[in-house]
Amino acid sequence: FLGLDETGILPEQADVLIQPIPYDSTTSFQPGTRFGPEAVLQASRQVELWDETWQWEPFSRHRCLTLNEIPPNHRGPDFMGADIRAAVQPYHRSPSLVAAIGGEHSITAGLCKAYMEKFKKLTVLQIDAHADMRDEYEGTKHNHACVMRRVRELGANVVQVGIRSYSEEEYAAM
Repeated sequence: FLGLDETGILPEQADVLIQPIPYDSTTSFQPGTRFGPEAVLQASRQVELWDETWQWEPFSRHRCLTLNEIPPNHRGPDFMGADIRAAVQPYHRSPSLVAAIGGEHSITAGLCKAYMEKFKKLTVLQIDAHADMRDEYEGTKHNHACVMRRVRELGANVVQVGIRSYSEEEYAAM
């Protein structure tokens, strides 16, 4: 991530853990979200590390480690969510910040489920054009168009920004 030298850094030594999740199962317009994490990692190497506002380079003091990707579970998004939860759960005891890089919205529920075990009051900031508050979409409650409803059902607070499109059902659920 960011082209940083991660040689010899163990997960328990990192301040920031980057967790790639290349999943692409419930996209409804155009598939390809599975390529998102690698594209973000590649593009991150083009970012300048100097912060001109604060006049310092954050990663000169904070160690970052890119974790192995969580492999896609083709049995469906509910199984993938369980895999994500299991993969990030070991980092609960760590003070590290875990930053997940995905593309498909449905990965959010597994992450939230894992972190609600550690943080009883969790707030999720959703920056999206769609509410993703449907109860079910395309035959599953675990579709990308349902993920924020699942997150709310877990008990997390959800702050939605940029929403421009939602169904009558989603409007009623908000």
